[in-house]
Amino acid sequence: MNCIQFLSCVALVLQVVWATPIAHRQLKCEPLKIKMCQQLNYNQTFFPNFANHRSQWEAMQTIRSILPLLNSGCSADLVHLTCAYYAPVCTSYDIMVRPCRSLCKRVKKDCTPAMKKIYGRTVWPKGWNCKKLPKRKRNAVCFGRPSAKQSNNSVALSQ
Repeated sequence: MNCIQFLSCVALVLQVVWATPIAHRQLKCEPLKIKMCQQLNYNQTFFPNFANHRSQWEAMQTIRSILPLLNSGCSADLVHLTCAYYAPVCTSYDIMVRPCRSLCKRVKKDCTPAMKKIYGRTVWPKGWNCKKLPKRKRNAVCFGRPSAKQSNNSVALSQ
């Protein structure tokens, strides 16, 4: 790694640290216990999360409320968005990584019909405001996937 690459990495880390609320900077990573999120490619999370839950148990209670939507198969990205929001990825630098805006928009587009069918209306969980999430671009750090495949797998939630 040359000097310019190293400085770019340092600048990126500082950008993320400065964008992370101070309360979260003081926290340490903890092992991910939410079974549904363990199938994703990370094993450490942070609390309080973006919904201000103080524990994984508290996050699970909220996730249970959208279990019918998770099991509907409306979007393979729904599990990714749910986990990124309620059990956020914690890096080795103790930085919480927000879900990507594109991930949020894809889930809302794919799952709006299922949400209307299951709940009789479209009311997304508080905080899933896609406009407030970072765009996936060269210098942004966010959690997401470039593309999605439909899935009809049901979700396991036990801790």
